[in-house]
Amino acid sequence: SKHADAMQKLAGVFRDQGNFANAATYYAKTLEAAPDRKMLNYEIAECMFSMNNYNGAIEKYLEVIKAFPDHKMAHFRIGRAYNELRKLDQAVTWYEKTLALDENFAEAWMYLGYANKEKFKYQKAIQAFEHYLKTATNKRDIEMVKTEIFDLKSLQ
Repeated sequence: SKHADAMQKLAGVFRDQGNFANAATYYAKTLEAAPDRKMLNYEIAECMFSMNNYNGAIEKYLEVIKAFPDHKMAHFRIGRAYNELRKLDQAVTWYEKTLALDENFAEAWMYLGYANKEKFKYQKAIQAFEHYLKTATNKRDIEMVKTEIFDLKSLQ
């Protein structure tokens, strides 16, 4: 509907301005007016994540996965949200689910490495970091990860 389109456009403007609270509100209103636009749950989740409302974001990402079971970014972002909540076991689980959907998802390998490092699972961290290096393109992160591997190997 034209009404839903207008609200969604307004939500996007708010999001682009960094006004995530208003953006989330207007995405939610759009979804109410046009319930078939289930991908808007992802936009709402991203707004909540940006406002550090990680539990709210997880709920919305799960809505996305219910509608789109193979949505790898929703899986990954749940891992990131659990990471931010310091719930490392859950973070690892969701990074692994992400990698089951796409084993070349470099960022998921990197965050899996860091989460395992924080859990003192150094061998698993090294393995994840080495997988990351096979798929990575971000030069700065590649150098950081190489340093992590070197440091972890020296701890063994």
